[in-house]
Amino acid sequence: MLALSACASSGASGGDPSGDPGLTPVRLGSTTISVTACLQLGIERGTFEEHGLDVEYQASQSGAAIMPAVAAGQTEFGVSGPPTVLLAAAQGIDVVAVTGINSSPTEGPDAAAVVVRADSDIQSSADLPGHSVAVTTLNGSGALNIRDSVKKAGGDAEDVSFVEIGLPDMGAQLEAGTVDAVWTLEPFLGLLVEQGNRVVSYPSVEAIPGQPALVTFAARKYAEANPEVVKGFQEAVFETVAYCEENPDDYKDAIVRYVEMPEDVVAAIRPEIWTPEIDGDLLQQIADQMLSYGVIDSELDADDLVVSTK
Repeated sequence: MLALSACASSGASGGDPSGDPGLTPVRLGSTTISVTACLQLGIERGTFEEHGLDVEYQASQSGAAIMPAVAAGQTEFGVSGPPTVLLAAAQGIDVVAVTGINSSPTEGPDAAAVVVRADSDIQSSADLPGHSVAVTTLNGSGALNIRDSVKKAGGDAEDVSFVEIGLPDMGAQLEAGTVDAVWTLEPFLGLLVEQGNRVVSYPSVEAIPGQPALVTFAARKYAEANPEVVKGFQEAVFETVAYCEENPDDYKDAIVRYVEMPEDVVAAIRPEIWTPEIDGDLLQQIADQMLSYGVIDSELDADDLVVSTK
């Protein structure tokens, strides 16, 4: 369950606040990973200012931690995996997805993976039952997709034990043997592999190929009361991810600076699949996936939870 009393922690802004009275101040809560470094780059480059927004970037441990602040009106926009938005809606928290950011591939390696120590007996998703896996959020994308990938591999999805750990701490916990495997994202994924660990599964691809990985969201009340702000935010996100796609060197430099990762690790990161438009059919598949595992207890209409970009 989402803890509405939790608070999203603040971090350094992706760019210096302009203080321009002609701009609308908004706050953006996000976990700082490779993909969201792109948004910080957009703030730094002034893309959001060009659309009338003075954005304060607020760093947080997970999308679930950001949700209470957005629901309470303390933060205007958040970034999370789709399940966080869907779970909130199912619990009566009226939020809507504003844009997509990126998605998983339809096949092959992904920027999200399950990683184990080199000496682990785990070889694939089929071997995960009976083991502990670290995820950022217990009912988030990682846990859901791992369950699905285990089930499709013929294993018992209910026999996987999930432990909630922040991305920066997963490597140490894996090395210490506190958990048997971790579900991690770039650039932490690349760092763990460089340290000698190995990938055993790309659960997003195995579960729902091509699914949206991260979305931005807002409280429905705020979105309906501020349509021009939301429109400006959408346009800025679209332009920002287009810039990162067209300028991969600038994007990787932003990862080095904002996530504070070694250049050689960042250089090896595979290209993102930038998808700022949300695929409603794939979002519905995630909602149905959550229902099938009892994460939500009633059907959701995904189309009703997405702000139009038209």
